[in-house]
Amino acid sequence: MLWRETSDLPEEMVFWVNYLGGNMRDLTLNFSRPGGQVVCQYYNFLRLGREGYRKVHAACYATAQYLAREIAKLGPFESSTTVMINPASPPCAGRSGREAT
Repeated sequence: MLWRETSDLPEEMVFWVNYLGGNMRDLTLNFSRPGGQVVCQYYNFLRLGREGYRKVHAACYATAQYLAREIAKLGPFESSTTVMINPASPPCAGRSGREAT
């Protein structure tokens, strides 16, 4: 991860460590999974701002809702997705409408 200016890096993220007799700045991001997606989302949030970020995600959610409705119309599928935006539920979920034999 790179920051253009020192002022772009929040001081709360910097640790000062004693290394070979001198103090040096250290920044370590440690995740149990790769952090590329987190960094990309953070970049998008900074670039778009809160309202722009909300609009992008609302549009993605609306697209998923549309797909769920259209897939349910195909016949053998039942949608278990609510039409209203609910951040706690998946945007597109369903199951086969046929009984298992």
